[in-house]
Amino acid sequence: GEGADAPKSMLVGCLQRTGPVLGRVGRASSRIAAPRSTAHWKQPANCALAWSQTLVALGSPIVSRRRSTMSAQAAGDAASTAADAKPAVPEVPSGVEAEAAALAAFAEVPTLGKVVARAVGPARAQGAPRDLWLTVNTATRNLPANTQRKASVSALLPAGSTQVLGASVPTEAPADTSLLAPAPSGRQQLAFKSGAEGCSMSLCMWNESRLLFELQVPKGLHGALVNDGYFAAGAAWSPGEDAVAYTAEVPPGEKTPVWCGQESLKDAAGAKGWRGVGTANEDWGELNTGKRLPAVYVLDAVTRTVIKATASLPAEVSFGQPAWCPGGSGLVVVGWQQYNPGSAYAKRLGVVFCYNRACALYYIPLARSGPGGALVAGEPVAITDLGSSAVSPTFNPSGTTLAYISHHTALKTGTHSATATLNTLPWPKAAAGGVAPRVAVDIPAGHPTPGSFPGLYTTSIPDDGFLSDTVLLLNAQWRSTTSVLAVDVATGSVSPVTPVDSASDPLAANGGSGMCGSYSLSAVAGGRVVGTRVAMDAVPQVVVADLPADPQDLVRQGAQPLAWSAVAGLGSSAPLAVADALANLEVVVQSVTPTIGNTGHTFQSTVLMPRKREGPLPALIMPHGGPHTAITAGWYPAYAFLASLGYAVICPNYRGSTGFSQESLASLPGKCGSHDVQDCMDALGAAVAAG
Repeated sequence: GEGADAPKSMLVGCLQRTGPVLGRVGRASSRIAAPRSTAHWKQPANCALAWSQTLVALGSPIVSRRRSTMSAQAAGDAASTAADAKPAVPEVPSGVEAEAAALAAFAEVPTLGKVVARAVGPARAQGAPRDLWLTVNTATRNLPANTQRKASVSALLPAGSTQVLGASVPTEAPADTSLLAPAPSGRQQLAFKSGAEGCSMSLCMWNESRLLFELQVPKGLHGALVNDGYFAAGAAWSPGEDAVAYTAEVPPGEKTPVWCGQESLKDAAGAKGWRGVGTANEDWGELNTGKRLPAVYVLDAVTRTVIKATASLPAEVSFGQPAWCPGGSGLVVVGWQQYNPGSAYAKRLGVVFCYNRACALYYIPLARSGPGGALVAGEPVAITDLGSSAVSPTFNPSGTTLAYISHHTALKTGTHSATATLNTLPWPKAAAGGVAPRVAVDIPAGHPTPGSFPGLYTTSIPDDGFLSDTVLLLNAQWRSTTSVLAVDVATGSVSPVTPVDSASDPLAANGGSGMCGSYSLSAVAGGRVVGTRVAMDAVPQVVVADLPADPQDLVRQGAQPLAWSAVAGLGSSAPLAVADALANLEVVVQSVTPTIGNTGHTFQSTVLMPRKREGPLPALIMPHGGPHTAITAGWYPAYAFLASLGYAVICPNYRGSTGFSQESLASLPGKCGSHDVQDCMDALGAAVAAG
């Protein structure tokens, strides 16, 4: 922000919420520094000072304590100096240097992105895990530029070890590169880079150590790459690695003609003509404002050309999430209907965090015109209906089953998020269309007991999710954590392969007394599964576990979570000040009984606070947005920073939050402003009662 509201907006941004419940925020904002320019706020020192000034206004216990210990002589000197000086807003509040330094230190902790794993060398014994070559992508806040600085580091993880060897120096991602897409074999990589003048992008195909070719894509073919995690997440290599499918914005329409001014005014000053903007094209709003509709394109590495795979499909439909069919015979893509007059899906709304949008799966045949010829797209076929709200199409290893996530309940009820189902279609039978899907994982009835499966809360299937034709790994929310679940698509049985409570989490901080972390699957290779772990009281970690020889063991009755270990040398590193601060924090997940409505079912609230405390603490309630989302175990630097200053940070997952049951989620619509608000106050009361 710029001007008087800049510090206030930074407070909101750092808290990652639009409005924490804090009684004195309104009054505090009037005591923040005077208006400054944009350049002023881009300086990290000034940002830290703004934070510190806000903390002073909010009554930080540390700041208040330091002020109270000011000697009488110092107070007198300060008063005398103030009397002689001209009235002015102080640039540097006294006694907040430590807080400013702590904030900067928390900002230095990198977050972990995608982890790429590739098995190298032979196994030491038949069926034994193999060595892995890991590449970890990180992101760190660049305070001066107010951007994310992205980098990657690679290392060898020997089989049977959790200590990497030969870790590379972190390499910062080039500013002109929007995506690096390595092939599954590891022998090729496609780089999406900024294009030359008149081109939307440059496609650079690398093979091992040399550049095979570079292709400049003209703006008339397509626009910018789409890699937002919703319409698309990365690029998809064909099974033969001779083609790559990706999602990009469609090109702008033809310009309207220039209309000339009046002939009598041709010699007068002013415009000689004007150009209309053409037909109005509505975008998807929110984070997609100003962006054109997405479509699926294919880079043919044989002919070194790019084709639009969805050219034969309606122009008013947005397409993305391409998945290659077995043998490279075609693509299955997701199509979001934008206009459907006369139906229940006539209105077009946003898509960010909204899974109640009508969409369907389409099969697009692809074949070469001859040996070494160009790829040609055939007539597309709709293989699910719009009411299925189907996303993330994924084939099992043998290519006999197409699995996908269905948000049918969200679409039917209108809630922007709801419990999903895992559906399957037989392949290639479903390619002709008209085949009814089978629900592999349905929505549990009623309100599941603590410890039992609450329902499927996920938006996508991981690239390496299938361990066999019937066993699938998914990242999904399980109450107040994110867990990796093993699913038997044949029977529908679900078992967590990561811990779901602190007692079973071997990586819980402070000798096991910390919170249960959230685990996410990143890659499967060489008989091992690699992921990441995050928690409120620990910096992000890379974790690894060995898979059983028979994946079916993961979904048998009574299956236990895998034995997870942190990978030393590849996780996020933290400054000493942050490590010391985290060691002094405590996280408690409370079960809270509501006081209004149906009081028979509890909800969860997470409290982050200092481990050593005397007397009452100032509390901050951080209600999540949505309302149908949740605050799960995760790395929240702003929350940890505030807790290190002496605050108790309360994160209630009020009734209506995801991750607990469809019954609980559906209890909120019609009661917004009462149930959710009172649940937040009940969470505060429970925290006070627990001390």
